[in-house]
This record gives sequence, C-alpha cells and structure tokens, in this order.
Amino acid sequence: MGTIAARDAERICTLTERVVAIHLLAAAQACDIRNNIRCETTFGQAHEKHKSGQFAGGGRQGNG
Repeated sequence: MGTIAARDAERICTLTERVVAIHLLAAAQACDIRNNIRCETTFGQAHEKHKSGQFAGGGRQGNG
C-alpha cells in the first residue's frame, strides 16, 4: 500500500471512530431522556461507564 493510501486509510479510521462515538453519545442521551433501562448488554455497560466518567479523557485524540 502506498503512503498516500495508508494516510487516507488512517484518516478514514479516525473519522469512523468519531462517527461511532457521536452515535453512541446520541443513543446514550436518548436512553436517558426516555428513561430506557432495557439497553443491550454491551451498550448498557458502555453507557454506565460514560455516566460514571470512566470514559472522560480516555479516548484517542485524532489529528485535526
């Protein structure tokens, strides 16, 4: 893989991570607003970690 393609692939991964993070935050807010306690197991665990502050500052910082 050429260097430009490798950089492009890395950028795509970074942007995808951000989109997934935003989607999860929106889903967590929706659960809070609706008081939905029947979340899927994996999402429920991540939601509890987020609410307790375990994710604060622990994420990978992208370039730009």
